Amino acid sequence: MKQQGAGNAILMLCTLLGASELVKAGDLTVESAITVDTIVSDNIDQAPRDEAESDFRLGIRPIVSFRSQAARLNWNLDLSAEARAFLNSTDVNRIDPQIQGRAEAELLPENLFLEGLVNLRQSFSTGRARGAGGQGAGLAEDQTDVFSLSLGPIWRSDLEGYAQVVGTYRYEYIRANDAVEATHIQRVGLEAVSDRELERLDWALSYRGEWSTRGQGGDENAGDDNPDTLSRQEFRAEADYQLNDDWALSGAAGYEGGQGNNTRGEETESGVYWSVGGTWNPSRIFAFKLLLGPDDREFYFTFSPTRRTDLAVSVIDRGVGRDAGVTWDGRLTHRTRHSNWVLLYEESKHQPGGDRGGRCGR
Repeated sequence: MKQQGAGNAILMLCTLLGASELVKAGDLTVESAITVDTIVSDNIDQAPRDEAESDFRLGIRPIVSFRSQAARLNWNLDLSAEARAFLNSTDVNRIDPQIQGRAEAELLPENLFLEGLVNLRQSFSTGRARGAGGQGAGLAEDQTDVFSLSLGPIWRSDLEGYAQVVGTYRYEYIRANDAVEATHIQRVGLEAVSDRELERLDWALSYRGEWSTRGQGGDENAGDDNPDTLSRQEFRAEADYQLNDDWALSGAAGYEGGQGNNTRGEETESGVYWSVGGTWNPSRIFAFKLLLGPDDREFYFTFSPTRRTDLAVSVIDRGVGRDAGVTWDGRLTHRTRHSNWVLLYEESKHQPGGDRGGRCGR
């Protein structure tokens, strides 16, 4: 593995307050909620020329949702507006009104579904505009409209109790009014997990492929050096064999790779990884899992003192893939009658120029 540089650390507190059902008439349900999140980070947004920025961000997102569940058609329409305010980088303060619609139709009973998603977001940014070197350069106001559309089939199948299989394909089109060219993304996913017939063996297989091209209809001549072309492929296999009520043998193997630059603007390092270890789960309250291998080391800890409170911590050190390096992830969730609280900590050490983000939602 190449020498690593410090990435960024994120501490997020997210709260879902006042979630309530306003109207329920037949198949139609209307709900409302408000999400408040605060983030403290040493690189909260990627700055010009990949400079790190430490900042504090406050976000508020009220939402009204219309949902319907019919026999073979489920749909929802979400109306929301997210306001984000920064303590230092006030030039990226913004208000984002958003309309999002989703529909899922059942084409073959219990097996084949067609899912569509339409999203229209309008962003306003006010404050001090950046100069060429990143310094403030007077007051400015900016508005950006972003339209996205995705459509694709979903296949769900039960292989006679031995495995549950889900396959997906999705085409996504993204266009912003200040961009000359649109972005076209194709995603393929396949997941298979063990089912009820296997008592001692739990296993899971997953594959994810993503191909992204920026341009009207794509560029057939785009090569690996084209910064507007990006591909990513991931395959992972996991297995746990239960020795007794408390202990299990565990293993994982996978492949990560792709073409073009990764999220840090560097060439993707493709490769195979594997690791073996064990799981200790003496009670429903907590569990430990440790996997060790030459290019992959993983540690997981879960703690659930009550049915409303959960803590999950993971540390992954991987030598291949678009996110090669060390990633720490911690999540504390607590649910009350009228609110959900999430405390998230994430830190990554990747190649110089690393950047990661966090998300908290309903």
